[in-house]
Amino acid sequence: MGVTGRKESRRRIVSSASGVVRARSEKRATFRETAARVDFIVSLMQRDEWRSELAEQLAAEWKVATSTVEHLAAEASRRVVWLASISNDPERLKVDVASVLVRSLHRAYEKGSHADVARVGDIVTRIVGARAPERIDLSVRQYEGLEPAQLRAKLLEQRARIDEALRRLEEDHPELAVEPTPALPAEPEREDAR
Repeated sequence: MGVTGRKESRRRIVSSASGVVRARSEKRATFRETAARVDFIVSLMQRDEWRSELAEQLAAEWKVATSTVEHLAAEASRRVVWLASISNDPERLKVDVASVLVRSLHRAYEKGSHADVARVGDIVTRIVGARAPERIDLSVRQYEGLEPAQLRAKLLEQRARIDEALRRLEEDHPELAVEPTPALPAEPEREDAR
């Protein structure tokens, strides 16, 4: 036993901040467990329910030292501050949300959850703009029975959708931007030649 026995016993027993000596868990938390714990504390902080006294309760529940929970709380606090800072930057938020969703997509794929893969994949493609263009129905036959004012409103709605689609296209591909087409000159009146 000798020296080896002493080192092993020192590694297993640590004193907590409260002075109580407890055995250190033999098993280290996985990355996912740690991330889930930080996420849990983040959610508490965002709801303004986090109190430092909770550290001891969570430490007992998770079977870790109180100082470990305090370190996790410090990381959670940094994330809350970071989340608040990116909420003002839509492009940064778009990238960060997409990266989180891509990780979720990989996890769903690894689990074989095809429905989750499809659902998360759909959300990711919307966020990053990798979707196929959506079909815009331009037929006006469906509006034939409407009153003139209603027909005008529906046609203006269609035009707004087209204008928005063109704006997004030109935003994504500036080389396609064109100057607005000038109004066509009025046609001269014709005499009916019967």
